Amino acid sequence: MATTTAMRLLALVATTLALQPTLMKAPRRASKRTQVSMLGGFQMPTLDSLFKKDAKTITSREPGWLKEAREVSGYADRVAEIEALADSMASKTDEELRGMTLLLRQRRQNGESLDDLLPEAFAACREASTRSLGLRHYDVQLVGGMALHEGKLAEMATGEGKTLVATCPLYLRSLDQKGAHVITVNDYLARRDAETLQPLFDALGLTVGVVQSESTSDQRRAAYACDVTYVTNNELGFDYLRDHLAYETEELTLTTRPLNFAIVDEADSILVDEARTPLIISGEGDDDAPQKYDAATLAAS
Repeated sequence: MATTTAMRLLALVATTLALQPTLMKAPRRASKRTQVSMLGGFQMPTLDSLFKKDAKTITSREPGWLKEAREVSGYADRVAEIEALADSMASKTDEELRGMTLLLRQRRQNGESLDDLLPEAFAACREASTRSLGLRHYDVQLVGGMALHEGKLAEMATGEGKTLVATCPLYLRSLDQKGAHVITVNDYLARRDAETLQPLFDALGLTVGVVQSESTSDQRRAAYACDVTYVTNNELGFDYLRDHLAYETEELTLTTRPLNFAIVDEADSILVDEARTPLIISGEGDDDAPQKYDAATLAAS
């Protein structure tokens, strides 16, 4: 039996030696993954390419992700400044809180920037909302207000209080006394938001106007003269066009003063969907319009 076992071992060794040259000649496996060509020239990316930084990221002193992180950090710092003023605002009487508007406007006229006034303005607006509406701005709503003040798009889900978010930047921008508009998609929303937030703006000493489709010229002029005006995109657009057809300054409604600041509610609907429909308006021509046209054509030639 031992002899049989020894013979089997010898046979196994002989077989291994015979196969060894073949194994050594086998091609070595590539150390790097080869790119697979598919779908008409599409190259399957390797792990190295997925994690490779582009030249701008490598050479830039402030990559995009770092800039975004700093912006978010800046918002957090501002929220902390606003929160630090909460007790001070809460201790003020209603008259003192309303007087904050006059004080901030005077400081604005003296050269302070809106960014410098932002913490106190936002803190005063939040306190006024707490007293008049029973609603206190959450931190995320304050951040949304800061983004709107900076002219950015602020995306918020339904139920996160978009109507309340707009109040802080509206109050801040009203300190310039040049007017601030909220542009909505229909008359109902414009009227509802204006009526809902009226107590808040009253507590801060601001005037609020609303423009509806049935509003007369005098009503429109009075509404646009307020500190905060709620209006639909169509009414605002046509008022702008009508002002450019006016012959006398007394006929103007919207452009009696420079357009200062506006918040667009439902921006995707107004700036994309509604923008596909042009606003067209026409006025009565002069009796000598054909002669003027012929003269202009002759002069152009």
